[in-house]
Amino acid sequence: PTAAPKRPAIATGIAVTTQGATTRVSIALTAAADVQIFTLADPHRLIIDATDLDFELPESLSRQSAGLVQALRFGLIAPGRSRIVVDLSGPASVTDNRAAVARAPGAAQLVLLLNPTSAANFTASVNRPPPLAPATPESTWQPSIKKSENSKPVIVIDPGHGGIDGGAVGANNVVEKELVLAVARQLRQHLQGAGRYDVRMTRTADNFISLDQRLQFSKTADAALFVSIHADSVADANVARTAHGATVYTLAETASNRAAQRLADKENAADARVGVVTDQASETAQISSILNDLLHRETQNFSMQFKKLIVDRLGRERLLARDPARAAAFKVLRQSNTPSVLIELGFITNAEEVQAMQTAAWQQKVAGALSTAIDAYFDSQKPK
Repeated sequence: PTAAPKRPAIATGIAVTTQGATTRVSIALTAAADVQIFTLADPHRLIIDATDLDFELPESLSRQSAGLVQALRFGLIAPGRSRIVVDLSGPASVTDNRAAVARAPGAAQLVLLLNPTSAANFTASVNRPPPLAPATPESTWQPSIKKSENSKPVIVIDPGHGGIDGGAVGANNVVEKELVLAVARQLRQHLQGAGRYDVRMTRTADNFISLDQRLQFSKTADAALFVSIHADSVADANVARTAHGATVYTLAETASNRAAQRLADKENAADARVGVVTDQASETAQISSILNDLLHRETQNFSMQFKKLIVDRLGRERLLARDPARAAAFKVLRQSNTPSVLIELGFITNAEEVQAMQTAAWQQKVAGALSTAIDAYFDSQKPK
């Protein structure tokens, strides 16, 4: 008989405590896990990778802060590979207990001891985690991305964040990655019901997909439209009470305002926050090349046209923020051949708005408006 597959260990708790200059990070597990530990600089981070590890932890644990620990994130980073990212307040040396000391049957513990160290010593200890595998048509990590075998235009819906990258956390601990996936599923249902499109999603579950993987997904699928779905947030509690409504972005080298620039900077740093390292030199060259190319292509004009249609349809449903048509240099919109938009559905830090955003009625209303805008876009492309 074949052996039963090994059950993954489960992280059931994370505690951060201090004693003198030492910060102790204790991770409670249901079984010992195979872990690898890395450090990254700029900013200082501790990366804990584990194979076959699940999490049964409240999102609120990510806001723990004590000693050298500023915050932490946890979740899937790749198939069969989980990650915990610890944001450090400064350079630290790490002593780890890799044995994950068993405390009782069905219980184990991984303890990391952090102590202050010099910047030079920390830099010398930096060792990057292995890169993520590229998205390929054979990947089981996401839906098939082969080109459409029929004449239907391919629509790629891109629910933001996922896995270890939760995105923003709003009022009542609503997590961006969960809300945008729910809306993306509603939009897919609307579009598939029409029978007019070949609809793909960059993720259909709580998976981490890097920005590069999202771009490659769209390119390989030969997408006719790319719609990235996010939810906005604001840290200032006074502003959070009044900031509301959707905004729609297209690509631009110069942001339409400071808020758009801040948002693009935050979204473009999503991979770095979870320890995915990119080649900055090639990244800068890519940005310059694509932006210069787009300025002379009709793709940008089509993106602008699509943005106007979305703003019109969302406006009819009274779902817009002030000055809703915006632009910034979002990495996920850097697509030479595919008209692309990024939609911020509303502010999850606004308690009243996020309550509505969680309802099926609100999500269906938004999906219906976006579906109508997509129909109008393709109707406008038909020969007169």
